[in-house]
Amino acid sequence: FFALDCQFPSANFTSRVLFNAVGPLVVSLLIFIAYFVRVVFIANSEAEKKRNMEQHLYIFLLLGFLVLPTVSMLQFTALECTDLSDGSSYLRVDTSIDCHSTSYKNFLIVNGFLIFIYQS
Repeated sequence: FFALDCQFPSANFTSRVLFNAVGPLVVSLLIFIAYFVRVVFIANSEAEKKRNMEQHLYIFLLLGFLVLPTVSMLQFTALECTDLSDGSSYLRVDTSIDCHSTSYKNFLIVNGFLIFIYQS
């Protein structure tokens, strides 16, 4: 969804997955903060509060609709490892990532949590 490779050439595929998964969650949080500020400090009537809620929900749902397919594809692609005959295993889309490494196993925990959030 975002081109992380241009800004950070040393970023690998797992970094790209995490950035693309966490970025929209941060944007969603900003949408809800903006909603809270508008309702608490700006809205004067119940009709205005309802209109603010509808606007922010629309933006949130639109963001989810646009982001979910790409992020889900990246998250599930990051689970595909290729086993070699010597017993080693590497990520199919980025063979610089060893699937038996501690950093990849830690990534799997975080990615699993993010998959749960996105698919819920």
